[in-house]
Amino acid sequence: MSDRLRSRGFCLLLAALGGFLTGLTLVMPRALGWMEWLSPALAVPLLYRLSRDGEPKRRYARAWRGGFVFFLPFYLVVFHWFCALYPLPFQGFSEEIAALVVILAWLG
Repeated sequence: MSDRLRSRGFCLLLAALGGFLTGLTLVMPRALGWMEWLSPALAVPLLYRLSRDGEPKRRYARAWRGGFVFFLPFYLVVFHWFCALYPLPFQGFSEEIAALVVILAWLG
């Protein structure tokens, strides 16, 4: 693998871009649906870098952070969909409280 793909910052940037583009495929399925199988592949350099890490204790923490870097932009793009899908009216929550519950569940 080239030195550029081994750099940590570039791997994280590619993973974040992959998450963002994957989220866009759900928001605009007719225009970008063709990309839904290709955009997660941008996280492959990050996964490769994680697999080459030697120490197992650090590997788990880095894997969690790598997943967070991929899924943070993904969920930011599709967040409006979650709020529309889960308005939680059966609990008697207002729309603002329901959005807060979805955010807290997402962070958890």
